[in-house]
Amino acid sequence: MGKDDFEFVVYEESLNNGLPWTIPVILTSDSKSVEDLKEGDAPVLIYNGKPLAILHLDEKFSFDKNEYAKNVFKTTDLTHPDVIKLNATGDIALAGKISLIERFTSPGELMPQETRNEFEKRGWETITAFQTRNPPHCCT
Repeated sequence: MGKDDFEFVVYEESLNNGLPWTIPVILTSDSKSVEDLKEGDAPVLIYNGKPLAILHLDEKFSFDKNEYAKNVFKTTDLTHPDVIKLNATGDIALAGKISLIERFTSPGELMPQETRNEFEKRGWETITAFQTRNPPHCCT
């Protein structure tokens, strides 16, 4: 998710194209090497020592974690689990196309296209929401 979509999600709860979207999907790293990356680079994304994908870096941007937390989680409370996770991430987001090396999956996990196929198979024409697990906490 690039900066434009990121800001729309944080402030408007939708993507720039109007598609409803309430939680930003961003890639951050606390590694100092992120600062050396520039647009056009293609770093390998590694999880647990295993290369999973190549990021074709189109954009790097910083963001205000306090604004993110306030607008997405509706709290900036530093004891809130999602605010804790957010503050543990890096301050620079990376955006671009991904070339998959190996798909990471959890048992029982469906990819978006598989989810759409399942909806079609069941004859569902109207989908209002699909939450996999751990909904964000909202303090009102």
